[in-house]
Amino acid sequence: MTGGTYNNFNTKSINVNDLNHVKNNKSQLFFTSNEVEPLFPGEHEPFNVYFNFKSIGSVDVGEFKIRMITECKENSSLGVDIEDQIVPSLNGGATGEVILRFDYGMPTGTYVINAYLDYNNQIRGEGEYIGNRSASCVVIVG
Repeated sequence: MTGGTYNNFNTKSINVNDLNHVKNNKSQLFFTSNEVEPLFPGEHEPFNVYFNFKSIGSVDVGEFKIRMITECKENSSLGVDIEDQIVPSLNGGATGEVILRFDYGMPTGTYVINAYLDYNNQIRGEGEYIGNRSASCVVIVG
C-alpha cells in the first residue's frame, strides 16, 4: 500500500508512516471490504452480507465485538435491527470475516447496514484507530 484511500464505502486517507508505526507497536483493526450475496436479492429471498477486516498490527488482538445495524431508508416502521457478533481472537496481520444472514430475506426496499469494529472498545492499543473502524453497505431488495 502506498498511501491514499483503501477500497471501502467509508474511507479515510492512511499515511504509510502511520501504518509502519502501528505495524510495529499496536494492535489495530480496519474494514477491508464488504459484499452482498446475491447482489440484488428479490423480496423475501435469503441473502448474506459479508464484512471483511484485517489486523495490521504485529500484536494479536483479543476478543472484540462487531456491531451491525440494519435500517430501511424508505420505511421507518420496519424499525432498526441490531446484531452483535463476537470475534474470539485475531492474530497480528491476519484477516477475518463476519456474516450477517437474512435467512428469510426482507421486504422490498433499500437498506443500509452499518458495521462497527470493536464496538465496546475492548482492544487496548496505543493512540487512536487509523483507517476504517466502520463500514456501510447498501442492499437493494426487490
